[in-house]
Amino acid sequence: MPGMKTPPDQPQAPRAVFSIPYHWFVIGLSTFVVAGMAIGGTGIPVLSPFLREELSFSRTELGLITSLLIGGGLGTALIGGWLTDAWGVKRVLVYTAIALTVVVFGFSFVNSLWLALVLATAGGLAQAPSFPATSKAIVDWVPRRARGFGMGMKQTGVSGAGALVALIMPSIAQATSWRVAVMVMAGLTTIMLVALVVLYKDKPREDATVTKLDTGKLLRALVEVVRDRRLSIPTAYSCVFVGMQFLVGAYLILFLVERADLSPVVAGTFMGIAQITSIFWRVGWGVVSDAVFGSRRVIVLVIIGALGAVALFAIGLVNEGTPLLVVGLISALLGGTVLSWQGIYPALIMEVAGPDQSATMLGASNTFTRVFIIISPPLFGLVVDATDSYRLAWSIAAVIAAVTTLGLLALGRENPREQSS
Repeated sequence: MPGMKTPPDQPQAPRAVFSIPYHWFVIGLSTFVVAGMAIGGTGIPVLSPFLREELSFSRTELGLITSLLIGGGLGTALIGGWLTDAWGVKRVLVYTAIALTVVVFGFSFVNSLWLALVLATAGGLAQAPSFPATSKAIVDWVPRRARGFGMGMKQTGVSGAGALVALIMPSIAQATSWRVAVMVMAGLTTIMLVALVVLYKDKPREDATVTKLDTGKLLRALVEVVRDRRLSIPTAYSCVFVGMQFLVGAYLILFLVERADLSPVVAGTFMGIAQITSIFWRVGWGVVSDAVFGSRRVIVLVIIGALGAVALFAIGLVNEGTPLLVVGLISALLGGTVLSWQGIYPALIMEVAGPDQSATMLGASNTFTRVFIIISPPLFGLVVDATDSYRLAWSIAAVIAAVTTLGLLALGRENPREQSS
């Protein structure tokens, strides 16, 4: 209507970049940045058969490396969210991208478990702030009616990176060495960094400086996530399902090599199928949430969780005699569920939190989530090492996923203010 003010979730922005409306450009650039930040965390686990062969790592040790690559950022997720609210998106992302590039390159020189764990932890510390920062970019520039799509699209960067490394890194490692493959990952991360520096513009703000770390505000954010049921229930769901996500990332290829008797390259192809499927469904679930359920997030997470529990149980039934078509279908179901819930979760948390502290509250929620990134893969590996049964480990994961989904269905709540806006 004439004279109507621009809503607060649609700030004034450059009209277009390369003839693309700016909020759509931000979605695309955020997706590319997320992919670049995810290459190391998704790519190094893909090389686990080569690491196991050369360095004699156990399954538990490989799981711990994988968990630390992401979960090592237990503290920096919250601090990064707070700094994003205070400094803006670009500054936080540039600093973390530089650090992550150095760490990924350094991993190519690993020759012991301890060095691998130190570098994996450093990678987790560097990568963690990118999640609230890129989510803040979406909240800053994308109107709510398209935010579910925007968050889902942004998170396809993880799947895109995962698909890329799953499809090409085993072949590079087999033709040269896994160390060369890691150097290639570092080069790809550098390309992302350059694009970020050149192309992203922050939302105009007045308070873009920080004088000291406000620990009280950070602690209050953690308490608020626990106290507010609208935040605590989806956070609990994300804790469990991020664990399931990293079980798939850490063990699917190794499982298919050891139990289905596939080569690392063929097994990597099935991981690629899961990741490619996830690219579609991370966007698809966002569209379903926005267009079908009127931007309601909880019900979509319930649907994803129920199907994900089925997929986790089904993968445990795969063995040497399972037809490759069936393996492909199960991999696709894992990709469409266990690897595809991440766009809905930050949209829900940030809409509940409100624009002024959206990144801080997402960082607080993500801090709890990263605990489960750390513990889930090594616990899964420990079960397999102790029982020599992948089927038992996958079945336990499926039961936990099912129970968590039922809990979200019974206790989850939307934000009434956001629903009516």
